[in-house]
Amino acid sequence: MSICPHSSFLYLTYSLHLGGDVCYTLQGGLTKSMRRYRDNVDVKRTLDRLQSVYECCGDNAYTDWFRVSWVPDEFVDTRDPDVRDRVRSGYGYRSDDVPFSCCSRAVRRPCITQFIHDNRQHFNYDYQALLSATSSA
Repeated sequence: MSICPHSSFLYLTYSLHLGGDVCYTLQGGLTKSMRRYRDNVDVKRTLDRLQSVYECCGDNAYTDWFRVSWVPDEFVDTRDPDVRDRVRSGYGYRSDDVPFSCCSRAVRRPCITQFIHDNRQHFNYDYQALLSATSSA
């Protein structure tokens, strides 16, 4: 279900900005681009801009980021046992983290982008209030 009212415009703008095939972008959704977020700075900038401007997060929901290895390997400390458990062979680091561009500008509290589903990790915290609730699709 599409929650973000500007989704067709977003896909078209994104596709044209990167010189991509509009049909490919529409068919594949943003998830394919999210997979390139960690390795392509132009994709990262574009997705961050889209999510910030339209206050969207992910393709269908912010949890889409949990299924994508979007953090570059050089920023993942695989010596940490908790992190090592989240690194899947051949798939990279995955966790319940989202990019800062998913943060809602409407809340007063600084946005938490790591371990967002674990309310115990953060004082006086409710993850449902801090993220952009809408999707990009």
